[in-house]
Amino acid sequence: MQLKPYQQQALTALETFLARSAEVGAAAAFDAVTGEPALRARLGRYAKPYKPPSGLAETPYCCIRLPTGGGKTLMAAHAVRVARDAGMDQ
Repeated sequence: MQLKPYQQQALTALETFLARSAEVGAAAAFDAVTGEPALRARLGRYAKPYKPPSGLAETPYCCIRLPTGGGKTLMAAHAVRVARDAGMDQ
């Protein structure tokens, strides 16, 4: 199934975040990815500072927001592959 452009953009941002997390840590990676001007403009009021889950400060964490009917189940399946490819399965 062909992903829609916004779905592919979201997965690319996730992939970039996870790759950078391995290099510089989750908080710095999150700031770098969400600080990119094109993404920052699209995030609008949803742009928030990084907040790790309680007790898992070193675990990369983010929330991907999609519109109603945006294919969240399909995106979740693709996100598993992205996480695996980023080494999150170890």
